[in-house]
Amino acid sequence: MRHLVFASVLAVSLTLPALCFALLYTVEGNAPQSAENYKRWPGFVDVVNQPSRQQLVWCNGAESFYYSGDTQALNAILRDFAKVECPTHTVIFRPGPLQNKYDWHVAIVEGIARHHVVANRLQLVNDLDPVLTVYISDKLKLDSVVVPQEIQIRQLSDLRSRYLDAQKDETAKPGADRLLEALDEDPILKQLGAKDYEARIQQIASFVELRRPKK
Repeated sequence: MRHLVFASVLAVSLTLPALCFALLYTVEGNAPQSAENYKRWPGFVDVVNQPSRQQLVWCNGAESFYYSGDTQALNAILRDFAKVECPTHTVIFRPGPLQNKYDWHVAIVEGIARHHVVANRLQLVNDLDPVLTVYISDKLKLDSVVVPQEIQIRQLSDLRSRYLDAQKDETAKPGADRLLEALDEDPILKQLGAKDYEARIQQIASFVELRRPKK
């Protein structure tokens, strides 16, 4: 089912530091979407149409896809994500679940939203290629997650370093400031409590470091 509303909302990419006032629509469930909508990234429609998708949200060309599933379903989307024809395949691991119901999320930037990113030098804080964010909870077994070699794996400390570097750029600084504030006010921190949140951060850090290419 698709719901159309006019609204002022936070941009649907969780990393896009901008407000949009536009026609916003959502698609509940996993009704198949057309590959014609994602021609910039051949193969991306297979990520969009994973059976685990629960919701699609579009605003000004920024589009987010929300999924719920187990470790097997996560491995399936990681395999398809790695096959997408694009320069980078960024996957971020962070504490979860998101909104107490989503286990991973994919964001893309097209249309007006993409123009906004380029015009305001927000490539310093926001990827122009698709990004998959995994929200680790007890539901997902990290030791059984398979990360294809095409994927660039990241964690919250990597995001913080990126945003701190972006603060040095006068144009990108406002966006970087907002994203750093969002990290500090992560609703999942309140949801889990400081102790469990930090434990999950450490669990993710161990997972990420073991799977990063050795320098």
